[in-house]
Amino acid sequence: GALDIPQISYWSTSTDLDDIALYPRFMRTIPTDQAAASSVCSFWKRQLGLSTVAVLYVQDPFGRAYEEATKVACLALGLTFASEGFSEDESLREKSIRDAVESLSA
Repeated sequence: GALDIPQISYWSTSTDLDDIALYPRFMRTIPTDQAAASSVCSFWKRQLGLSTVAVLYVQDPFGRAYEEATKVACLALGLTFASEGFSEDESLREKSIRDAVESLSA
């Protein structure tokens, strides 16, 4: 943590914060994006029997990190993976989501 003060986050899921050299006093109370992504990909494959999956994500640092973690986890399980981002801008969001879904459906 900053100034060698321990920091405990209830919200930070980025694996970037796992670097002990950079964040020696950082801890979290929730799983990382990687852990959540691994679980959902495993569920899709083993429980639902899917071979192709798609993710819609908001185009901000949090959404991109989750999309990347999900892509890595799904590909490691042999799933075919597709994704599309949508705008975080409130005025563009609805159209952006529709466009992303349409793109994935093509």
